[in-house]
Amino acid sequence: MGWWRFAPFFCMSVFDLNSYDYDLPERLIANVPVGRRDESRLLVANKKGRVLAQTYFGRIIDWLNENWVLVLNNTKVFNARLTVVKKGKGSMMEMLVVRELLPGYWEVMCKRAKKVKVGDVYTFVSGDQAVEMRVVDRLEEGLRLMQVDLSRRDFLQVLQSVGVVPLPTYIEKQPEVDYQSLYQTVFAKSVGSVAAPTAGLHFTPKLLSELRNQGVSIEEITLHVGPGTFAPVRGEDIREHRMHEEKMEIDVNVVARLNEHKRVGKKIMAVGTTATRWLESLADDGWLRSIEGEWMTDLFIYPGYKFKFVDGIVTNFHLPKSTLLMLVAAFLGENEIGIERLQQIYKLAMDGDYRFYSFGDAMMICPD
Repeated sequence: MGWWRFAPFFCMSVFDLNSYDYDLPERLIANVPVGRRDESRLLVANKKGRVLAQTYFGRIIDWLNENWVLVLNNTKVFNARLTVVKKGKGSMMEMLVVRELLPGYWEVMCKRAKKVKVGDVYTFVSGDQAVEMRVVDRLEEGLRLMQVDLSRRDFLQVLQSVGVVPLPTYIEKQPEVDYQSLYQTVFAKSVGSVAAPTAGLHFTPKLLSELRNQGVSIEEITLHVGPGTFAPVRGEDIREHRMHEEKMEIDVNVVARLNEHKRVGKKIMAVGTTATRWLESLADDGWLRSIEGEWMTDLFIYPGYKFKFVDGIVTNFHLPKSTLLMLVAAFLGENEIGIERLQQIYKLAMDGDYRFYSFGDAMMICPD
């Protein structure tokens, strides 16, 4: 079991970062999707870690029926990666525009943050327009607060023309590949993410239509994915990690329908860790709280967490030591047993040459 670096099971600690480390052959990192979205592979397991099927994603219809509710995150990725020039110096820098905190004030992640000082001005050109971004405050984790004299709508339009899609750094870009459309779900609607909810990338309009025709209820929620999705966990004790806050958009009608689905005995299948966190952030005593508007969540789920609303999860195969991996381990078992089950599933996936990470294959975890 040398591929998985953690200590033998009897020594594992759910709070030890090294318990979530493993070695992945580079050949298993997916740099591009398969030919068609639903042609990716699907590993189906139950919460006890027993593998029930190995098939392709389009056959997810064999496992879902009128007793299930599929919850999709309809957030849309914007061209958040931007190259700017420091005014008066001419030096170039790469930045990741994260979100608007207040009208005209944006949270930005800087690649060489130590060199980015309050008062600095960075510029870029869009057509015949020069856009300035002024640093007004230092935030944590390499983030800066920048002022931009454009409305949110206008700034996002500018970014769409001059920025680039914020692909994860481990992806080796291939020539002639349209990452702009591939790194976006077919149901993306609400602009605001710097990373795609990748479990949703496997669905096609045809597959969604087939699921509806089969009686599966489909609900859409919105959680805008921030840089916390790919931020490394620092420190050996994962309890010291703090998630970057992410914005949730909440529609009381959707909340009411989800609660009604639960009331009549339907099971909730969350598509992705982001949809899972949206649902669990609102869950209280088995029901979702009926609130409306925008809400921020920094919910960090790791083994020991007791799920309150979600019954099943569709998810990709995640990076070592990532918060996403910890969430999946938590769903597979409350304590060390969840890590052991995760280890067994991932070993099977690697032995079977499943493709990992954002453009990789998927797994679905069912209650039984």
